[in-house]
Amino acid sequence: MPIYPIDEGTTDLHANNSVVALLDEEDRVVYRKRLGNDAALVLGASGVWTGSLWLASRESDVNLPLKERLIESETDDTVYSDCISGYTMRTTRCPWHDEWLGPEAPEVLKPPLQMLLSANYIQGSLDYQRKDLMTEAAGQGIHYVTEMKPARQILSDLVDEALDVFDRFASA
Repeated sequence: MPIYPIDEGTTDLHANNSVVALLDEEDRVVYRKRLGNDAALVLGASGVWTGSLWLASRESDVNLPLKERLIESETDDTVYSDCISGYTMRTTRCPWHDEWLGPEAPEVLKPPLQMLLSANYIQGSLDYQRKDLMTEAAGQGIHYVTEMKPARQILSDLVDEALDVFDRFASA
């Protein structure tokens, strides 16, 4: 079995994580390993993308049922698709994705037309608080977003992790 980063050969550091996965022939994750920001710092990155991490923060304007959906999500609950906006992106999977991935689905429209098409579906899932229908942009590290924290705590955790990495390498 080959080892692939989950995002088709890219490194996705959403949610304070770099995740490498072992996939089977049907692209199901059979093994997953979190590499944290340590990997990015060691490789010389000047920054990391932590978008998903902030969606579930207390200060986020994401409504509570969607925050709960994100916290409950696993890496396997995300899909790399263009059916939401017309741009290829990783989002939490919902029935909208399943329909667009079906063999009889039409071609995805170019941006911004696809977003206009999906807007009522997305808004309806939020208005009626249907977590089973909700979707949101979320990286492969969403698996590690397990609770709602204040932004101050999230930032403090990121700084502590970075300082630990620097201390380990300074003493080596």
